Amino acid sequence: MNNSIQLKLFSLMNHAIEWQLILAALKSNVFDSLADWNNAEAIAAHQGWNSAQTQLFLDALVASEVLDKQQDQYKVKHELSLFLRLSSAQSMRDTLMHLSHLRFASAEQILELLAGQIDQQVNLTSNTFWQQAVSNLRSFHQCGASESYLELLSRLPSWRSTRSMLEIGAGSDILANLAVNQCPALQYHIFDLPQVIEQISPKYSSNDGQIFFHSGDYNQVSIPIGFDLIFASMSLYYVQDPTRFYQSIHRALNHSGVFVSLHEGLNQARTQPYQHVVGRIVPALKGNDVSFCHGEISQYLIHAGFTQISSEVVPSIAGPLELIVATK
Repeated sequence: MNNSIQLKLFSLMNHAIEWQLILAALKSNVFDSLADWNNAEAIAAHQGWNSAQTQLFLDALVASEVLDKQQDQYKVKHELSLFLRLSSAQSMRDTLMHLSHLRFASAEQILELLAGQIDQQVNLTSNTFWQQAVSNLRSFHQCGASESYLELLSRLPSWRSTRSMLEIGAGSDILANLAVNQCPALQYHIFDLPQVIEQISPKYSSNDGQIFFHSGDYNQVSIPIGFDLIFASMSLYYVQDPTRFYQSIHRALNHSGVFVSLHEGLNQARTQPYQHVVGRIVPALKGNDVSFCHGEISQYLIHAGFTQISSEVVPSIAGPLELIVATK
């Protein structure tokens, strides 16, 4: 008898439990206590937990392949340690906890959302939301996202000749610093909401005066002009007037300038990729169904006057994304 279907359903349930175990460990900073080998008794004493219950908890994390265990000693798996420990420069803790709060709901809450019985819409367009989210975005960029962005940009034929660049909705200065360190002649401009700029500009670490900050809402103020390259990654969800906005992108570029977009492109009647459809279902049910369909941004760019447009799907830590390169 083939029991693969039953096994799949039980596995799906277990994955949901696994994440709650990991989230509990993130909230309690247990992973920092397990950077080196440690036992359940010591962890329990440090946390004020019951020793026997702590051992059960740690054993479950071992079963989930998050921890290693040797006799009565536990340790975070080497490949996960940098991303789970709060003390690590590449920690994903803030990002993971933020997304868990944003993306998860109980079955009862989902049923209430489907019936329209509760109003839990998160106003992702509010400046207050983004002010609170800056540390989470910085965590996301530090854990490898910005390095992958720079790798994609550096593959562009025009990258070596790029002298001025604008990033729209950066959320942090991580990519900016990586880019100017790689390209000493690059003038890097960041355009973001005022509350975001207030937080990221003090973190500016370059001493060469290569990074410049512009604050504003792209729906209300003009985008700065005069760039060889404009980059936007997962930041264009709240454009209210696409015609005006993408025309302003075209206008802001120098002759033969390049616009690069990195966003999801839902396909198969908006049922794939899995990471974006399932990962964003709760915000979508709360009124924030903002994901782009495959080819949607390219159509906006054609109408804005771009004549050379290429598109490809590339992997990322957030799931597959549609990389669009449009030349003026």
